[in-house]
Amino acid sequence: MRSATLAVLGSLLTALTFAAVLIAIDQAPSSPVSDDRAVEPVAVTPVVAESRLAEAVSLGLEWTDESSLLWPGAAGTVTGVQVGPGDRVVNGTVVASVDRIGVVALTTDSPLYRDLGPGSRGPDVADLAGALADLGLLKPADIDDRYGPAITSAVRELNRPRGASSPRLPVSHVIWLPATFEVGRSELTLGGPAPPPGEGVLYSERHIASARVVGSGVDPATAGRPLSFTDGLDREVVLGESVFAIDADGYLRAPAGMESAVEVGAESVDQAVVRLTVPLRRVRVPASAILTDASGAVCVVTPQGRTVSVEVLEGSAGSAFVSGAPEGPIVANPVRSGLATSCS
Repeated sequence: MRSATLAVLGSLLTALTFAAVLIAIDQAPSSPVSDDRAVEPVAVTPVVAESRLAEAVSLGLEWTDESSLLWPGAAGTVTGVQVGPGDRVVNGTVVASVDRIGVVALTTDSPLYRDLGPGSRGPDVADLAGALADLGLLKPADIDDRYGPAITSAVRELNRPRGASSPRLPVSHVIWLPATFEVGRSELTLGGPAPPPGEGVLYSERHIASARVVGSGVDPATAGRPLSFTDGLDREVVLGESVFAIDADGYLRAPAGMESAVEVGAESVDQAVVRLTVPLRRVRVPASAILTDASGAVCVVTPQGRTVSVEVLEGSAGSAFVSGAPEGPIVANPVRSGLATSCS
């Protein structure tokens, strides 16, 4: 009997409580944002911030191949090494000395293959004459495929700084130089024996041929994959204290500038950041303030009823970042307040 009485009292208490809640809800002031009925416009001031949309990335690197200059065959002891890392070898550069006779680099169409001297004839003589003319030792009018007096005189001038007095040019003392060469490392040892013919003795510096922004390991879905940017905004890459401009496909415009910051031959560089060159002005507004009409136009509305087109950059529950919003207040509830129903 006691249990039944308690059950009845409990039911009455629940009913009374529910009724009180209904009365309270009915008498409570309605929310201007969530109520379905027309309400007064609620003005809010957007929160303005600047962002560079910074993102941690890696850089994928491609390097130029290493090339070399080959030893022509001069035998003896290396008594001088005239070039080293960082030096440039050009037509006429003496790169080393063997038994005190210089080995000279000459730029010809093809490598010299025989000793040349007075009376020699052939295309290789004309090649040699062209190199001598480039050095200013022979007049262009005297370029010939015959090793005559003019070429003989020019070769004497070429030989003098090499420490040789002969009018002949031995092929063992001529390194073929297809083009200007920047030395990265040298295999010549002062005081050591001269290398055998055809062995590489000077090796070029390797340079970064291209550097491209790729996804970092932070996001496994994009890790190592090239990133491109299609929003038309200029971006740059920050690596340490250096900043590099990039194009829309994520390639650095001047990748050679980062060579001092990376190990030669490295395939990638981590801990880089890609960001906007000019900070983007972002405005955070309530999600309810954004009006999208039937035409697809997106806008916000001022308290005076003026619509302002905006672009939604990023959104989350309750708010969104937009660009193009006005400086002053906007209406948080343009549709529910009846202030505007379209962006036109």
